[in-house]
Amino acid sequence: MLPELYSIIISCVGLIGLFFNFLLIYLIIRYTMKEMEVYSKILLQTCIVDIIGIVLFVIVQPVFISDNGIGTVWEYGITHYLPNPWQFLSFILYAFMIRFTSVNVCSQFIFRYLTVVRSVNIRRRHYLAIIISVLLPIILLFTLSFLSNNPTPENEHLTNYELAQILEIDNYTMENYVVGMRTRPTNLSSISSKYATFLTFVTYSIIIICGIRIQYFVRCEYIGPNLEIMRKVNKQISIVLWSQVKNFRLF
Repeated sequence: MLPELYSIIISCVGLIGLFFNFLLIYLIIRYTMKEMEVYSKILLQTCIVDIIGIVLFVIVQPVFISDNGIGTVWEYGITHYLPNPWQFLSFILYAFMIRFTSVNVCSQFIFRYLTVVRSVNIRRRHYLAIIISVLLPIILLFTLSFLSNNPTPENEHLTNYELAQILEIDNYTMENYVVGMRTRPTNLSSISSKYATFLTFVTYSIIIICGIRIQYFVRCEYIGPNLEIMRKVNKQISIVLWSQVKNFRLF
């Protein structure tokens, strides 16, 4: 009963997320202000990234558990039937999209800061350089995660029968199906965890600092009707970007 209920909840939440993202795409295309045309493609990119992440979440349906003190991921989605390393790679791809969602928003704030505050004419190659620069740290993170957390033939099966009962996993499933991830008490695993925390701190610090600098610049440089227009543009963009991060964190 628990696996079916969990899958139903995940599917419903995923459908809601997809609905609002497609609605946002429609509103961006249909009602984009003239002043926001520069940002519309960026906002659409953010929505597309979110949609891919939600689809992966519904496919994988991960559950984070502790199996005799070892951090473990059990997958209830269709990837549950895959052997390793494919099941582990499916989870890594899903986790990568979660992280990419936040760093993608970070890149949007960097873009806005450079164009609004520094008056830099950002071309396509410059924007690609920004995307690549924020992607490299998370590529390093998931390389470390792959090396430190991939299940091995010795530990890819659940061993805690009490936990299996809670998850409603029978003996046949325990013996014939594998977990999606296993953390190991190694130095590399510890480094990977600390690096992930550091990366999260840096990402949100950049978002907050760039957001404050943009708002301060707009208040100081624009007056009268121009101030109201720029404040409205910044407010709309900020709401969209922050909602992308917060909504995806719900998954």
